[in-house]
Amino acid sequence: FAPHSGWYDPLLQNKAYVDFATDAPGYGPLQSPAVLEKLHESYFEPGGCKDQEEACESAGTSDASNAVCIAADDFCVENVFIPAVGDRDSDDLRQNSSALFPPEFYVSFLGQASIRAAIGAEVTYQECSGAVSRLFGRTGD
Repeated sequence: FAPHSGWYDPLLQNKAYVDFATDAPGYGPLQSPAVLEKLHESYFEPGGCKDQEEACESAGTSDASNAVCIAADDFCVENVFIPAVGDRDSDDLRQNSSALFPPEFYVSFLGQASIRAAIGAEVTYQECSGAVSRLFGRTGD
């Protein structure tokens, strides 16, 4: 098993998108029957998201693993994640996708010298390091 970023298991997460879009507790289906049908096909069909993520996992740390995992991630994002979430905020389904969640005020709060000193931060907070993001992106994570 390849742990990916250690943040999540894409096989479990992508299946959860399918399940949740089909019947979100307290919300019911998040998408139309046509979108849900295509979502299920995209996940379960031969060569679909599930097969591609399993191929990524099987590739381990081989020379081909980055290309296999990038292809799997790209396919699953386009054909599972985006249709499952639709026009909702992926972090807070109560909001539409135009909502900022979490609100951005925390970035300037964490940037204050007094706050950095109080929490012992040695560097200025960045919401997402471009360098780190690019390194993860090259592996399909």
